[in-house]
Amino acid sequence: MNETTKRKSGIIDTSEPGAVWGCAGLAAAMLFLAVGGVAFCNHEAANNARIEAEHKADEQKEEDARYAERVKSGEVCADGPNDLNTAFELNVKRQLKDSESFEHLGTTIKPVAGSSEYDALMRYRARNSFGALTVGTAVGKLYVVEKNICEVRSFKIIQ
Repeated sequence: MNETTKRKSGIIDTSEPGAVWGCAGLAAAMLFLAVGGVAFCNHEAANNARIEAEHKADEQKEEDARYAERVKSGEVCADGPNDLNTAFELNVKRQLKDSESFEHLGTTIKPVAGSSEYDALMRYRARNSFGALTVGTAVGKLYVVEKNICEVRSFKIIQ
């Protein structure tokens, strides 16, 4: 076997001066591409997270504006159908002779000017002591305890 055959039997011809550096350069280039790809993906993920956070902040601003409008109009205290306030309904039902016969007819809730309270007027139908169905009216003062929770400060039933 001659010397030329011995040198060519390996995969890489290391006898050439640039052969070792060529492999190292190829490995370095592959490593650079891999690291660059990961860095690009990380940058994209961070950018997407920032955009999502901005979107959520915008949605929160819109929700806060809608809630402020609901507080201003008194709509925040209407947590049931037909503008019914369930806390107001429960207080009225406790005063009735036959609370099972209670039927809500409608409620109007209006903000009191210069105050954080609301005036509420509720019309309902219920059985009286004689068993007859009568229409009653209840008036009350409501206030917001915490976000989306409205409580009854005072009320009275007018027959």
